[in-house]
Amino acid sequence: MLNISLKPPYATSLVRWCERVGYVRADSTRLLDQITGDIVQVTGDGAYDKKGCYQAAYKRNAKAIFPPQHNAALQRNKFNKNPALTQRDNSILFINSGGDRQENLRQWKQKHNYHRRSLVETMMSRMKTIFGDQMRSKTFENQRTDLLIRCYAINKMNQLGLPVSEIV
Repeated sequence: MLNISLKPPYATSLVRWCERVGYVRADSTRLLDQITGDIVQVTGDGAYDKKGCYQAAYKRNAKAIFPPQHNAALQRNKFNKNPALTQRDNSILFINSGGDRQENLRQWKQKHNYHRRSLVETMMSRMKTIFGDQMRSKTFENQRTDLLIRCYAINKMNQLGLPVSEIV
């Protein structure tokens, strides 16, 4: 799960995010608790379609964007609904609202800018492929420097390798 507001260069923004959350493997609640300031949107894959993740986002007044699992059901209690899960119920209703479920899911993802999650995952995959998935430095400050150097290198590669198109 990632709280992102990335604009190019993606890599440096990701390092700033890693600085704020301390780059730890933790559940969504602990990650969100480490971020100071406002969070607009929390995005994750279907594995985060859990009550705790929605509640963590709701607690921070953030929009929770997790695609509901294929067998997701609406809340059953009509009189005591959990307000954190209202957004999930709306997503389930939209995706299952007649017609082609795959097309509705595609529209839901487009409406909520869900593609940004894959941009971050792609960048992380590139970083791990090029530099490996382990930090060699022991101290946090040196790890931060190591990540910034990696990000600088990826941003340079992007600048050198991305085509510039013009309308003819």
